[in-house]
Amino acid sequence: MLPLMIWQAAAFRPERDPATTQTLNDLAWLPFLGLTTTVIIQNVVLAAVVLRDPRQRPLLPRWYGYTNLWVALGIVPAGFIVFFKTGPLAWDGLLAWWLPVAVFFFWIILTAVLLHRSARAGQNVQV
Repeated sequence: MLPLMIWQAAAFRPERDPATTQTLNDLAWLPFLGLTTTVIIQNVVLAAVVLRDPRQRPLLPRWYGYTNLWVALGIVPAGFIVFFKTGPLAWDGLLAWWLPVAVFFFWIILTAVLLHRSARAGQNVQV
């Protein structure tokens, strides 16, 4: 949310000095892409929950737990954007932008499909 608010502030006064607008843009992009810790922790915790499901027929398949670990690993390169201005680890590079974006969209679609399938199968979540 904060990066989006910073972009809104940068666009609010288009007559502002371009250097200030660029600074605000950088201030929004770096945390938007570079703060990967929360996403990585989310996927590691989700993997642990899925893999520890003790039921005979778990809510989500076990392979989804391992997939979350691979997704966490695929997001890691985005954390390096603060160190590189060009190349594959720059904010628009292959490893720091395109790989994490592809991994994230793969994960979000996979998660939606599996949750939908689980809900249609009528599985009840019992705590």
